[in-house]
Amino acid sequence: MTIRDRVQEIGTVMLTGDPSPATARHNEVMLSGLLAHINRAVTYSEINYKRKLNDIRGECKTAAEAKMKAEATGEFADWLEAESTKDSAMEMLRTLRSYGRSLSDEMRLQR
Repeated sequence: MTIRDRVQEIGTVMLTGDPSPATARHNEVMLSGLLAHINRAVTYSEINYKRKLNDIRGECKTAAEAKMKAEATGEFADWLEAESTKDSAMEMLRTLRSYGRSLSDEMRLQR
């Protein structure tokens, strides 16, 4: 299972409704652990895209033309996908942390 698949799986669990506190904690820990791998994937995919852009730049008359051609490559698509995965993971982490605080506040008020 890829990192992207794991992030999507957690997103699906969150979409289905109100997760249990244990599930929310588990997913928060999982996303936090995946974040280092996601950041590494973003870095590598950006480097690969920039290398591709540099290679294409030698073939083109203008920088704009090179950028357009480079953005039509798989390297650019991989970079966008890695960035999207990072954004999704960060937003889910924020949501899970907010959910955890909300649960704690509710338990405190019930006492």
